[in-house]
Amino acid sequence: PYLIIADPKDMNFVMNHPSCLRKSNFYDFMRNWLGNGLLTSDGDRWWKHRKIITPAFHFQILDEFIDVFNSQSEILVSILKEKNKNANIDVYPYIGRCTLDIICETAMGTTVNAQRDIGSEYVRCLHLLLDIFFIRFFSPILSNNFLYKFSRTYRNEKNALKVVHGYTKSVIQRRKQELFRSIRNNEEIGGSLGRKKRRAFLDLLLEYSMTDSQFTEEHIREEVDTFMFERV
Repeated sequence: PYLIIADPKDMNFVMNHPSCLRKSNFYDFMRNWLGNGLLTSDGDRWWKHRKIITPAFHFQILDEFIDVFNSQSEILVSILKEKNKNANIDVYPYIGRCTLDIICETAMGTTVNAQRDIGSEYVRCLHLLLDIFFIRFFSPILSNNFLYKFSRTYRNEKNALKVVHGYTKSVIQRRKQELFRSIRNNEEIGGSLGRKKRRAFLDLLLEYSMTDSQFTEEHIREEVDTFMFERV
């Protein structure tokens, strides 16, 4: 049976009820990639991680990255200017790569140069993992976990995960070392010459992990990968 509600108060009650946080089984197709990040988790873990992550999207934090938005947009414009002005151009892939460059820098504090290096292995694997999710979503055979593990798609996923998880973990380690070094030197994280440092999404998670030992590096990896997935 279905219950259709229209009253805002009723909707508020339903949408904020813990039982409504349970995800459908299709979200399990992303767990190899995203683990139990904000997109795939539910219950108490979802509430806790949402509370941790929300401050990262404060307007003051986003304002620090305006120059990133501008510089990457300028690269996009310059690339489009190089194209044949008399031909029709599908701008979607160009805008997608621009967005990915922006997200990588704001989320992880690093650059993948997706706009200029369209053959980037990391970018290729991100899109491959997204494609695999939709393939499994629409395939009666590959949606079965037992049968899926015998498929070529599963092997492709494992190889792509090595690249994506490996990249994320390497960035986490590098930013973590910068954090510890900055604390020892009593500096802004990653700052130089007295300039205030932009704090990426990853930096905020690392700072929080220092106050909560239960928020592990694997939790950080899951949330960063989730953030990237939602912008691919």
